[in-house]
Amino acid sequence: GDINADGIPDLLTVNGPSNAATVVKIFNGRNREVLAEFPVIDNKYRGGAFIAAADLTGNGLANPVVGLDAGGPPLVRIFDPRGKVLAEWMAYDDSFRGGVRVGVTANNRVVTGPGRGMKGSPVRLFNTGRLKDRPIEFVPFAGFDGGLYVGGR
Repeated sequence: GDINADGIPDLLTVNGPSNAATVVKIFNGRNREVLAEFPVIDNKYRGGAFIAAADLTGNGLANPVVGLDAGGPPLVRIFDPRGKVLAEWMAYDDSFRGGVRVGVTANNRVVTGPGRGMKGSPVRLFNTGRLKDRPIEFVPFAGFDGGLYVGGR
C-alpha cells in the first residue's frame, strides 16, 4: 500500500507470535527507510498478526488492516498511517481463538478468513463505511475447519 502518497507502493509488515511485542513496521518503497512503527495492541501483546492495506478513508493514503493471530480474540483493526486506531471489531464470535486473516477487496471491503478450528471456516466481507451492517458471509469449503488465508484487490 502507498502509505506516504508518493506513488510508490510501500511495504507493510507485522511479526508473528514470538517473545517480542507484535508490531506493524512500514517501510518506504523507494529507499526502505522505516516510515512508521507501532504496536498492534500494546507493548505486551506477543501473539502475532496478519496484515493488509488499502486506502479506506479516501485520502490517498493506504491504511494498515490487521487481524490478530491464533490465541487472541478475532480482532480486526484499521489504522491510520501513523498507528492511530480508526476502527476495530470482532470478525467472529468473541470466544474464537483461531486467529483472523485479513485482505481488502477492490471496493474497500475488509475480507476475513478464520484460522484453524471454526466450523465451516466462513469468509466474511465487512463494509468499512458501515461496520454496523451484517457482513456478507460464505463458506468456500463446506465441512472444512482447517482455517483459511484470504487476499484481495
